[in-house]
Amino acid sequence: MGYNCQPNEMKKLLLSLISLTLIAASVFAQVRFRSNQSLCNGTEQIILYSSGTYALYDDGIEAYSGTYTVDASNHAIVLDVEGRGVRCTYSLKKDGVNLASLSFRGNTYYPCRR
Repeated sequence: MGYNCQPNEMKKLLLSLISLTLIAASVFAQVRFRSNQSLCNGTEQIILYSSGTYALYDDGIEAYSGTYTVDASNHAIVLDVEGRGVRCTYSLKKDGVNLASLSFRGNTYYPCRR
């Protein structure tokens, strides 16, 4: 004895499954920036690449590099620094897409003017 679905019921069931799959995928997807974000503070520069990697340079010499994820709900970027997740708070520009500032190790980085 199987369940006999009518065509409309089958459509509703299929649409519900697709919706749940899309919601689950968006929750577990890694959020990244659409374009590279370059932020500076004095001689230091952090570049967040759209690929999900970052590099921090001090006076032109790479000091750290690794991957990052964006925790958009808490306005935080989590940098993988030598195996540790370092949370950095951020604010967005009025466009809602690009970074206006990033706080890391007690310093605030702003978009580079170089």
